[in-house]
Amino acid sequence: MNSTDSATPIPVHRIAIPNPFFEGSTNAYLLDAQPLTLIDTGIGTDEAFAALSRGFERAGHRVESLQRIILTHKHQDHFGLARRPQDLTGCETFVHEDDWRDVAEVSERVGEYVEILCRRLSTWGAPAADVENLVRMPHMLDKLAGSIEARRLNDGQRLSCGASEIEVIHTPGHTIGSICLQMDDVLFTGDHVLPG
Repeated sequence: MNSTDSATPIPVHRIAIPNPFFEGSTNAYLLDAQPLTLIDTGIGTDEAFAALSRGFERAGHRVESLQRIILTHKHQDHFGLARRPQDLTGCETFVHEDDWRDVAEVSERVGEYVEILCRRLSTWGAPAADVENLVRMPHMLDKLAGSIEARRLNDGQRLSCGASEIEVIHTPGHTIGSICLQMDDVLFTGDHVLPG
């Protein structure tokens, strides 16, 4: 029996963050332990920050108390809001090493990203007018998900969380650096498992 078998489970608070894309909302999870940890943040909008703040309040906390963010992957609807609590708290933020560059340098690389996207959409036969609309995308992308300071995670790494540990499980596919996180008998999957 390990030390976590007899420990009281860490309270986990699911916070639904509004997402302007087709999914409707992104789940973030507040782990009520030391360090106070948030898994994913949602997208970088005022509406998302208001929802995150309400979720913290329902859990008996304030965003200003946040100590750590762990990101399941690099997509803007999962990390876009990270810069705001990071600016408020100075909290550490972690992402898998294979997604690190697209989180830590997204603002600097947004032009490159739009160019790749335009080229691929044209190759796939997307309407020319839709591809041309992407020229406005760099400003929007930086607003919804700008560069953040982040530390690199790797497969099998463990982070302490109260009396428990969070194990990083590298699950490439949705993104090359997509991870799941195992804490005791709870598995956090990010977008590794999708409805339907």
